[in-house]
Amino acid sequence: RFLSGGPAASSFPARLHDLWKVSVVGSRVEGIEGFTYTWRSAMSNRVVHFEIPYDDSDRASEFYKEVFGWSIQPMQEMDYTMVTTGPVNDQGMSTEPGYINGGMFKREGPFGPPMLAIDVEDIEKTLEKVASQNGTTVVEKQPVGDMGFIAYIKDSEGNLVGLWQNA
Repeated sequence: RFLSGGPAASSFPARLHDLWKVSVVGSRVEGIEGFTYTWRSAMSNRVVHFEIPYDDSDRASEFYKEVFGWSIQPMQEMDYTMVTTGPVNDQGMSTEPGYINGGMFKREGPFGPPMLAIDVEDIEKTLEKVASQNGTTVVEKQPVGDMGFIAYIKDSEGNLVGLWQNA
């Protein structure tokens, strides 16, 4: 998030309450007489997700759980495994800056090496830019539950990259 008139601060609301005992209501800060601070979400083209392919789900899950202490949650209905690398809220979103969450899936098709997903404001517009820079669309925009949308591209060097758009 970016603060209007202030520096970038992804955890600003929580820190405001801790430091100044104020409340965050919508996009406003309340509790300091005569003081209002608002912030807005901004598209940042930042890495927001990773995916790791596997040949054996149980073996991969055990590896990342034991080696890195990650939380592993299979989602059979989606044939996918959610990977949490740190604390999350009720919607599964990171609650602290400095890390991202991801997933694991069965290795097949063009999805071979580990991959990252980049947060974009508009997948369709980004796909147009990809094509204009000698990249290709591998998988068109598709919904991911009620969380958002994903598309996959190959960059100009042939690397597979995910594009993520929040719902």
